[in-house]
Amino acid sequence: MKNGNNHRRAQEFAATLKKLREESGFKTAYAFFHDSGGKAVFGFSYRMYLAMESGHKIPPFKAVPVLIHCLHMVALSEPAMKLVSAWLTRKLGASAFDLLLKPLLKEPLPPPQSPFQKVLHRSLSDQKKFVTPQEVEVIARNRANYLCWMLMSNDSGKWEPVGLSKQLGISRAAARAALEELCATKLLKRVSGNACKCPFAGYAYEYPRINISEAAKRIRKIQDEIMQDGQEIYLRRAILRADLTELANYMPLLSLNITAVQAYGTTKHTDTTAFFNIETRIVKILDT
Repeated sequence: MKNGNNHRRAQEFAATLKKLREESGFKTAYAFFHDSGGKAVFGFSYRMYLAMESGHKIPPFKAVPVLIHCLHMVALSEPAMKLVSAWLTRKLGASAFDLLLKPLLKEPLPPPQSPFQKVLHRSLSDQKKFVTPQEVEVIARNRANYLCWMLMSNDSGKWEPVGLSKQLGISRAAARAALEELCATKLLKRVSGNACKCPFAGYAYEYPRINISEAAKRIRKIQDEIMQDGQEIYLRRAILRADLTELANYMPLLSLNITAVQAYGTTKHTDTTAFFNIETRIVKILDT
């Protein structure tokens, strides 16, 4: 009987993990594991991950935050707490979890989504490019790499070093080197001679979340520098007191809205197009 309960709990954890993986936009276990950085990020092999999704293995607890991060979930949000609760139930048993831990855990409400937002989430999931940590390293290597990626990932045309140099204000040598490095990752592809293009132009890009790596810091620095020369055209701000465990459940909705702005994107230049920075952030300013 005990073995039967263990098997059932293992299958429940596996089903939860697989469902959350699919909801995050990863259609296969292979895509999720390798696009997220593989063993270097997870700390275990692809075979081990398959065993988790099939209910034969359970990850060590230190791997649970990594799974939450790679599933693009927010800590303390309803989806993240589903995974944590499934892990605790699998590890401790349903009776022990219900008796000892469940009363201590504040169960978050599902994130508020209108029918339109649910449909939008499903439609955008087929147009995503998950940028891997290795690809982020190349993008963040220097300012030229980042600017070339920023432009070409949002443009369906072909670009050569001379054109990039004029458009972005970088040297031809820097543009040429950037194209070589970005093509090596297959973020770009060479189409003829010195001309390259992005095969993912028009996609919604998903980068590793809550990334505090040196590469992420370099990208943030470049973005901040670009923003200093920008023109603010819209601002809305709210300051309020809130419970962090409840506010965390609002973050997935903010994230979806940022992804949804892709619906307004265009990969073609016109007289009225420009590059815009659209961001959402929550800043904790006072403990009280």
